Amino acid sequence: MTRRYIAALCFFGMLSSTSPTWAETQVEQNIETRVTVALRVPQAEAQKRLPAPWQVNPIASGPSKEANLLLIFRDRSLNLDGEGMPVTGGAERGAIIIIPAKDTQTGETAMYVVRVFTPKLQSIPGSYNNAVLATVRYEHSIKASDLDFGIGNDIWEIRDKGGGAIYFDIQYQREAPKQLKSESKTHGGPEPNFFRIYRADQSMDFVKSIPASIDRIKNYKLHVTMKELDTLFDGSEQLVSITVIPWYIRQAFLP
Repeated sequence: MTRRYIAALCFFGMLSSTSPTWAETQVEQNIETRVTVALRVPQAEAQKRLPAPWQVNPIASGPSKEANLLLIFRDRSLNLDGEGMPVTGGAERGAIIIIPAKDTQTGETAMYVVRVFTPKLQSIPGSYNNAVLATVRYEHSIKASDLDFGIGNDIWEIRDKGGGAIYFDIQYQREAPKQLKSESKTHGGPEPNFFRIYRADQSMDFVKSIPASIDRIKNYKLHVTMKELDTLFDGSEQLVSITVIPWYIRQAFLP
C-alpha cells in the first residue's frame, strides 16, 4: 500500500474493511464531483455543533492532519434512489459541513454532518434532518493543451435566505488523481445514533496540504458571511488542505 493511499485513508478516516453485522437497505446512488476544504476552526465553537456524546476529534494524520472541520462543495450530476430512479430530476449541487468526531461513550470515530446547504426544496430537511435552503452559483473551467493536466478553476457561491454567503474561489495546477475505494459510517443531525453507510469509488487530488508540504494553488479565496457560521469563521480559521475530487461514485445504505 503506497504512502499516498495510506494518507488518503487517514484523511477520510472511519473506513472499514469488515462485513457489516446489520441488514442493509440501499437508499441512494450518486455521481458527483467535489472539492473538500479542510480547516482548523475554534474547537469550542465546532463542539457546539455536535450533540452529546460526540466530541470534536481532529484528523490525526495525513495531508489534513489537525483539521477539525471539512467544508465540502459538491456538484451532483446524478442522484438516484435505492431503486435506481432519478430523484426530482437527478441533479443537485450545494455544500456540506462535516466535523470529524468521536463518541465518548463507545469510542467510535466518524465524520459527523452538521449542516447541508441545497437549492432543492425536496431535499429539505434531508437525510440528516439538517439541510437548509440556499441558492447556489457554480463555475468550473479547465485550461489545458496537448497532454498536460492543465489549470482548473472552481468558483462557488452559496447564499442563505438571510443574504449571508460562502464564497470560494480556487485556481490550481491539476495532476493525475489517486483512486480510492472506501466504506464508512457517517453520522449526522440532531439524533446522535443515526448514521448512513457509504461505499464509494472516488478520486483524490490533494492540491494543497500544509502538513504534507503540497502547494499547487495559484489562487485561493474563502469568505464566509453567513450569520450561523460567524463563530466558526471568525477570522482565526486556518486552512489545512484542499482536495479536488474529479469523480465520486457512491452508494448509500441504511442499517
